[in-house]
Amino acid sequence: MSNLGGAEASARIESRRKHWDRAIGFEEREIFEAFLRLPVPQRRIVREVIVAFERAYSAESAARGSKTVG
Repeated sequence: MSNLGGAEASARIESRRKHWDRAIGFEEREIFEAFLRLPVPQRRIVREVIVAFERAYSAESAARGSKTVG
């Protein structure tokens, strides 16, 4: 791989990182950072809880005709 390819990949990664930084707010960033500080077993539990909430929300949304719950 040429150095140019590496530079292009780095530029794409940086562009995505900037997009990610703009897309999330302070509270979300704080939660992600707290999550990353957890030991791996606790991260797995948190992940399972989030996935369970997402599945329940998706099922509820589908049952209501995709209306948002708020």
